[in-house]
Amino acid sequence: MARKKQAQTAGIAAGARILVTGAAGGLGQQLIHRLLAEGYAVRAVDQLTQRTTDLEGAPGAAKRLEWVEFEYSAGRKLDEIVDGCAAIVHAAATVSLTESYDELRVVNLGFVEELYLAACRARVGHFVHLSCASIYRDDHGVHTESCPVEAVNGYERTKIEAEQVFSRSAATTGVAWTILRPALLYGAYCTSMAAGMVTLPAIMGGLIGYLPGLS
Repeated sequence: MARKKQAQTAGIAAGARILVTGAAGGLGQQLIHRLLAEGYAVRAVDQLTQRTTDLEGAPGAAKRLEWVEFEYSAGRKLDEIVDGCAAIVHAAATVSLTESYDELRVVNLGFVEELYLAACRARVGHFVHLSCASIYRDDHGVHTESCPVEAVNGYERTKIEAEQVFSRSAATTGVAWTILRPALLYGAYCTSMAAGMVTLPAIMGGLIGYLPGLS
């Protein structure tokens, strides 16, 4: 996981509202549970309904969780979603190896651009953007921010270009930003096909002893 920072983060006051996109995903739900437990208010944004999550019973959810069902379209202004938020964690993305670059860039690049512009207008304290570790091309050793990145498909191209949104704006905005490049995520609330595939080695390991002729 790599990280870049534009500026020292301003302190986020206890009880402040944090915007989380991709709120119905595995990472989004884990993060929201943690934020609520720490006493923050959360504005959760996803194209899915809250009923698809395990958030309704989370401690503090009744009073401090605001769910916004939202689907981004090209060029849509996002000031209303950002208004009143002290920080943003942008975890929403379209993950696909079959859709074209032009299809993927609407959410993976356009959404990032508009959300960051809205954050700048609202003077949000900190913007955390979730990229991905698959953009690293060196498969050996420990990855750092200085390791080379290269896209081999449309998805990775959109993630690299989304990171460049922040570096281009660094000299003209006062919004601190952090880019995280996690590896494949797996755990509670992860329901995508990619997350499920992580379980295959363990499943096969458990079955292999019952399959004759295989080792």
